[in-house]
Amino acid sequence: MIKHLFLLLITLSAHAQTRVLFIGNSYTGANSLPSMVEDVAQSAGYAFANTALTPGGATLYQHTQNASTYTAMANQNWDFIVFQAQSQEPAFLGDK
Repeated sequence: MIKHLFLLLITLSAHAQTRVLFIGNSYTGANSLPSMVEDVAQSAGYAFANTALTPGGATLYQHTQNASTYTAMANQNWDFIVFQAQSQEPAFLGDK
């Protein structure tokens, strides 16, 4: 995770403002990951804006069935889209 955040911060320097869409669930939303990444980027002098779609317990499959996910993805020219899977998905029966 730290390696990925480091790579994200290095890439920020190449853009006037970096736009990131976070798609996940409460692990991303309740823990304020988008805000933490934004704070780190801004403290380093980078312009950063984020949007988050993080309904509690949502799986990646549920996001594929949600029109809001597609609307958000098409709404802007995102520099990054971060997907976070539901933590218990490997234990679920079937493919959903």
